[in-house]
Amino acid sequence: MTTTTRSTPGNPMSHNIPLMRRVYEQVTQNPDRHDQSKWRYCLAGWTIELHGEYGFLRDPGVRDCFQVLDFRTGKNEDIEVVAARLLGLMDEEAAGLFASNNRDAVAWLEDILVAHDMHEFDLITAGFTEDDWPIGEVTA
Repeated sequence: MTTTTRSTPGNPMSHNIPLMRRVYEQVTQNPDRHDQSKWRYCLAGWTIELHGEYGFLRDPGVRDCFQVLDFRTGKNEDIEVVAARLLGLMDEEAAGLFASNNRDAVAWLEDILVAHDMHEFDLITAGFTEDDWPIGEVTA
């Protein structure tokens, strides 16, 4: 099961934080293999690649882009549609993210991951009072 979190209060779509983190690590650890102008090496392409249940197909249609093949169903879909769904993005988020440059795309992912981590920390600390912290507790 994939762990997700809401990106902002009231956001009906949940972000797939584990997959976002993997994509972020891929593009920051291998910046020479991240290119927002090439479908295979943009955030959408890395999302598909790292998820592992889709293969890339060349779309000979009007747009010179990639489509993906769902290995389980045999269905072809647009790379952006699948990547947005896998990452848990709303349409507006996906449109802005996938059209951004390398620097802005990485910064966007980093912002989401930091916000998630801060939210998780706040939830953990909210559950404890000063007397509840198990630090220094002596047990028999």
